[in-house]
Amino acid sequence: MVIQVINFEINFVLKSSFFSIFQVAYLFNLRRLVFVNSIPQLPFVVVTLNDAHKNISFTTQDICLLNGTAYDFYSLNELGHNSRIGQQWRIFPLPNETILHVNFSYPLPRSQTGLAFVDRIYIVTTAKLTDRHENLRRLFDRYHIRNYEWRMKWTRKNCSILENQMKLSKYLNLNGYKRLVKSTDQRLCPITMEHTDIWHDIIRRNSSLSLILEDDAVFVPNFAEKFNRTIYTTLRTGFLRLGGLSSCSNSSQQLNQNPMIVIGGCVHFHDDNFQANRTDAPPILSRHKQSGTRCTHGYLLTACSARDLLKQIPRQLNPRLESDFFMNVLIANSPTLQAFWLDPPIVYQGNQVIDLDGIPSFQLRTY
Repeated sequence: MVIQVINFEINFVLKSSFFSIFQVAYLFNLRRLVFVNSIPQLPFVVVTLNDAHKNISFTTQDICLLNGTAYDFYSLNELGHNSRIGQQWRIFPLPNETILHVNFSYPLPRSQTGLAFVDRIYIVTTAKLTDRHENLRRLFDRYHIRNYEWRMKWTRKNCSILENQMKLSKYLNLNGYKRLVKSTDQRLCPITMEHTDIWHDIIRRNSSLSLILEDDAVFVPNFAEKFNRTIYTTLRTGFLRLGGLSSCSNSSQQLNQNPMIVIGGCVHFHDDNFQANRTDAPPILSRHKQSGTRCTHGYLLTACSARDLLKQIPRQLNPRLESDFFMNVLIANSPTLQAFWLDPPIVYQGNQVIDLDGIPSFQLRTY
């Protein structure tokens, strides 16, 4: 299922043909845009980002990090820190916009973080990755985001201790603790354990809505506004219910289940209904039961959906330690949990971008 609130007028769609620079400039209103062309499977746009980075080709699979902003194929009409959000995002309206002519009474916009209705932000990391910490701090400062928490309890070292391995195996209900002796598993263990500890903390705090990031998260232009528009849309459509554990659903109907909202993108996964070849593709929310996480570097949980994840752990042996595969098993088997993907994503991973900022650890396997 795909949520598209209104029909969006198509200016034109990139196909296997050539468009003049005048048509392109009209569409994007970008003087820095050089031309648009495409090949049957892989449309591309050539842009000049600044004097040092000219004539860069963007395809649907490219993300370029510059001055802390991750520009993807779907945000090239937002080049520059002062540019406005693309018009296509207005189909996810804010409360003061009447484009949909829908009467809906939103909850009071309480927030302790600067993002709509989010009361806690967690960042999965390790102490040594200071360059990633600094990168996220500058992004948080840019968007006036506050009340975030670095989670770095688990390391390869304490995951490799034999006594801990047995406890972790039981904690995650893994298929045999001996697998944690492998160096690969010792690398993956800290990430998955931090995520799982965060779920426990979300329940302890009875969080209405929490954002979980990994330390290599990078944001697209106008991240905060796109985030807020997405949250207001999930509230209006009824997929997101605030109120902590008092708002939990036990429904077997997928649209009424407790939501996990995936705002991060990974290895070019999009819902099939997303118009991925359009630079002005309207955003959509789609539900996914299989491969629900897409990735784990940017997602939202309520106390109810965190509870559902933890309740599912003891119900089956979990054969994979990677955080995304681990969560995929839980989501697929949970009778009351539903994952939603946002397309286009508004968070990407630093190791999957063209890093013009030169953040050293984005090029390394760090855990």
